[in-house]
Amino acid sequence: MDWSTFAEIGPLPTGLQKNPKDFCKISRRPSFYPLKVRRPTPLRLTLKTNTEAASLTGGGLPSLGSSACGRDRCAAPPLPRTDPFPQPRRPIASRGLQFPWDWRQGSPAMPRRPLLTTRRFAEFLWFSVTSVRDFRRGVAPGESGVPDYRRRAEWTRRHARRLCRIMNWTVETVGAPPAAAIYGSNHLGYTDIVMIAAATPVVFVSKSEVRGWPIMGSLASCAGTLFLQRERKEDLLTVARQFEPVTAAGIPVVIFLEGTSSNGESVLPFRPSLLAPAVAGNWPVAPVGLNYAVTPGSVGTDVAWWGEMEFFPHFLNLLGRDSVRARVAFGSARPAGPDRKVLARELHAEVVALRSPGSVFPTEPGLALRTGTR
Repeated sequence: MDWSTFAEIGPLPTGLQKNPKDFCKISRRPSFYPLKVRRPTPLRLTLKTNTEAASLTGGGLPSLGSSACGRDRCAAPPLPRTDPFPQPRRPIASRGLQFPWDWRQGSPAMPRRPLLTTRRFAEFLWFSVTSVRDFRRGVAPGESGVPDYRRRAEWTRRHARRLCRIMNWTVETVGAPPAAAIYGSNHLGYTDIVMIAAATPVVFVSKSEVRGWPIMGSLASCAGTLFLQRERKEDLLTVARQFEPVTAAGIPVVIFLEGTSSNGESVLPFRPSLLAPAVAGNWPVAPVGLNYAVTPGSVGTDVAWWGEMEFFPHFLNLLGRDSVRARVAFGSARPAGPDRKVLARELHAEVVALRSPGSVFPTEPGLALRTGTR
C-alpha cells in the first residue's frame, strides 16, 4: 500500500509494536463491533525508515536513535484499548423486580419453593387438559355454529372456582353483580380474569395476541373471549357487533379500561375509545374494583403482571406463594350517555372509590372472608 492510500484513511492508528527487523509496525485492531456491522480488515503498515514515519506524523514519532526510544526499538507506551461499540446489557426483568429467573445469565434459576411450584404447575396442566375436555364434551356439542355465551360463561365460572381451589386463591365479593351490559374494571394481570369469573358469569375482551398463546389461548377461546386488535381503531366497531349476542344472552362483558396492566398501587387513566361500543349501543355500564393480598410477598411483584415482565417466570413465582386473596367490588349500573370521555372519567373515579376501602387487607391467618369460592 502506498502512502497516498494511507493518507486517505485518516490519522495515524494507535498501538506501536516492536519489529524484530528494526521496522516500526503500526496496526489498528478494533476490539468489538455489533453483530450486524461488518468487521473491517485490520490495517497493518510497515514503515521501513524513521524518516518516513516522521513525515507521516509531522515529526511526532521520536527517532529510533533518540534516548526516548532506544537504539533499535520504539518505546512508545501502548494506548489502552477502548470499546467503541459497547454491548448493551439486558435489564433485569422490570424496574429491579426479583423473579425466580436469572436474567443476567440468561438461564433459568430454581424457584424459591421448588416442590410447591412443581406440584401446582403439574396440577395446572391437568386442570387445563380436563377443562378443555369438559368444554368439548359438555358445551361445544350444544352449539350449532353460534357460540352459546351463557353456557360458556357458566363453564368459565365453574372452572375458575376450581382453579382457585387448586392454587389456594380466595375471592371476596363486595356488592351484588349489577345487571349491566358492560363491566369496566382496573387491571393488574392475568389473575383478574380468574377472580372476576369466579365471582359471576361474564365474558371478557382481550387483545388478539392472547389467542395464539399456548394453553391460555385455548382456555380463552373456550370462555368465549372477544379478541380485539388494539392497534386498529376500526376494529372497535367489529367487536361492538360481537357484543350484541353476549348482551342479548344477559351476560356482562368485562373491559379492562386502562388498556394495560399496572402494579396495583393506583388506577391508570381509562381509555375512552374502549367505551365506544357501550356509547354506540347505549348499554348500561357498571364499575368493578380489584384489590389483592398475597402471602408471602407483595402484590406489585408477585401478583401484578405489568411492565416488561415475562409471563412464564412470573407465573412460576406466583405458583410458589402460599395464598392469594382478591377483593372484587361491584358498583351500581348507570347509563352510558352520549360522551365516552365523560363516561371514562366518571367510571375511573368510581373504580378508585371502590378500591379504597379494601386497599389494605388484614393479615391474620385464617381470616373468614365475606364471600368466597372455597
